[in-house]
Amino acid sequence: MIILLEDLVPGKVKRKIDWNGINWSKRTSLLARELNLPTTVISRARRRFAANTIEPDSHVDWSKLPQQIDWSKVDWTKSNNELARELNVYDSVVAYKRKRYLPRV
Repeated sequence: MIILLEDLVPGKVKRKIDWNGINWSKRTSLLARELNLPTTVISRARRRFAANTIEPDSHVDWSKLPQQIDWSKVDWTKSNNELARELNVYDSVVAYKRKRYLPRV
C-alpha cells in the first residue's frame, strides 16, 4: 500500500512511500537513515503497517495499575535499571527523578 508521507506527517512535502515494501525486521533508526526520515515518522508507520513487529518492553509489567511512588524514599544507591524494574517504570523516568530527588552531598 502506497501512502503519502503527508498522511503520516501533516504539512510535510508529499512523498509516496510503499510502506508494505519496507523490511520491518530492521530497527527503526536504521530505516529512518535509509529513508532519510525522522524516527518518529518510522515509528508512526510501524504502528500503522507493522504493529506485529513492535516488541513490548520486557521489564515493564503493564498489567499493574499505575502507582504513586514516593521518590524521596527510593534507594538511590541502586542503578536506574534496577530501580526501573522494581518500580515498574522506564529507566528514563528513574534518571529524570534521580536528578530531582537524589540527596545532595
